Amino acid sequence: RSETFANGLIDPCSQTVIGDNPNRARNCAAAGVPTTMVVDGVTIPWVNTASSGISGFNQGNIDLVPEVGKSLTLGAVYQPDFIPGLSVTVDYYKIKIDNVISGLTGQAIINRCYDDPVGLDNPFCAAVFRRRDPNPLIDFTFDGQANRTPAPGQPTISFPVLGPAFLNQPFNFAAQKAEGIDFDVAYRHRFDNGTVVSLHAVATYNLNREDFSYITDPARSDRLHGTLGDPIWAGNFNANVDFGKFDIGYSARYVGPQAVAAWEVQHSHQGRAPTNPDAFPFAMYPDRLYHGFRIGYEPNEKFRFYSGVDNVLNSRPPFDLTGTGGGSSIFPVQGRFFYAGAEASF
Repeated sequence: RSETFANGLIDPCSQTVIGDNPNRARNCAAAGVPTTMVVDGVTIPWVNTASSGISGFNQGNIDLVPEVGKSLTLGAVYQPDFIPGLSVTVDYYKIKIDNVISGLTGQAIINRCYDDPVGLDNPFCAAVFRRRDPNPLIDFTFDGQANRTPAPGQPTISFPVLGPAFLNQPFNFAAQKAEGIDFDVAYRHRFDNGTVVSLHAVATYNLNREDFSYITDPARSDRLHGTLGDPIWAGNFNANVDFGKFDIGYSARYVGPQAVAAWEVQHSHQGRAPTNPDAFPFAMYPDRLYHGFRIGYEPNEKFRFYSGVDNVLNSRPPFDLTGTGGGSSIFPVQGRFFYAGAEASF
């Protein structure tokens, strides 16, 4: 067992983050966490903000059971005689993993405790520890918490750590599912004058991807396909024409629309209504199509020179995305990009 610190941890029972989440509001109330507190004679919303990291314990979980995976894959390759050089490959996959072993951050464990649709009787809440104290400004803080800022502009209150705020351990989730189709089309033809044309397209159709992580409600899932970093459609296309000493290339990359927040926030899933359909003024990030061009010159077998431009239309990540970290990295962070280079062999 080792100690870990969750810096910047946000207490999900704070009134500033409960929002319209009915599960969180109900579970925080069932745990006894108040909705208001009195600071200097003024009643304000209950907010638990630590000015430093909240400590927890890293440990194993002796109650884990092995994962069990089942997969089905079907593939076909078509190379018609009447179009020499053409190859079409289609692969279908369907995967399910039961008793998925997954580790979570301290923040995620605490959130899962209070966001559980069934109630507080779940393995996540068994790994979360709050203190009781006669001082209302300390009461219901975490055992692994050493201080609290009651309100902006108020002095920080310090108190001893009683133990871990959470146990950072792996859990057995119910299941994960994935289903999709991959396409690969390639064509290459050499003309009588020596010119070679090469075309290659790869596409992925994401039929289904679900995470069944609610241990107390194993039939409930979170939809992942169509969310940020996991578009329904994605693909790449490359074309090249080689004239001998000169060659010209074109590339395209397509990224389909993706949900702005978790799918369930603004979309229905498993017959459940969106949790907050008006959370953002738009529900989906738009699709993107990136273009690139490249030219090359090979005067002899020893030297090759090339130059090109990527992201020709100077497309940036949509809306508030930075293109770095998490699903946002699916969008390139740089705009229009020129490059050139040389290759030599001896």
